[in-house]
Amino acid sequence: MDKQLSSDHFEMYFSNNEFISNDKNKILEFQEQCYSKVVNTLGYDPKICIRLVLFNSSIEFGISYDINTKPEDAKPKNAFCYLPNTIHATYSVEVKAIGCHEVAHLLLENMLRGFPAIQLDEGFAVFCDDYWDGLNLNDWVNKKSNKDQIGFYKEILATDEGFYKYGNDSYPIVGCYTQWLIRNKGIPFFINLANESLNNKQIHTKYIDDFITYLVNENK
Repeated sequence: MDKQLSSDHFEMYFSNNEFISNDKNKILEFQEQCYSKVVNTLGYDPKICIRLVLFNSSIEFGISYDINTKPEDAKPKNAFCYLPNTIHATYSVEVKAIGCHEVAHLLLENMLRGFPAIQLDEGFAVFCDDYWDGLNLNDWVNKKSNKDQIGFYKEILATDEGFYKYGNDSYPIVGCYTQWLIRNKGIPFFINLANESLNNKQIHTKYIDDFITYLVNENK
């Protein structure tokens, strides 16, 4: 793919595609806003130039993502980031996988120089998104969380196996958990916790019960 456009913190690459080409300035402007938002949240700017590679469809991305799979067997994929400075994303009429999520991953992982616990890494990315499935995280807590699902929430938050077991259903849970951690204990606390989790992936689990209590109280 050829580089088509650049901004302060992004170089955007895509193949000949009228839909992307028509939106390219809007895409870069939005991504710059996301970069600023994540930097302001973390209080850290790695001062990197992010390579933003856009694919025409989720299948095209899936084929590129797994080069060892036959094209006809490729699974759709929407977005992924690669340290230190690359984001691959689908941008089409159906799927616009741009925004804060992958930027948040890159900046947090650059800051920590590694990968924190999946619940904190994905949780921070969803927290920066603010929304999941069209619902603001606050609304998600109020409308979707259910005290009868406490075991389900704990499984997702406590283990990697639980997180991956429930797929997309895990993301709003860890997003709400991270939102609760940051709002109640502050961003420096969260960053320190994420840093400690580089060597102890279970370090954050000591706060799960307090978070569950919060969820239950919110839904009385």
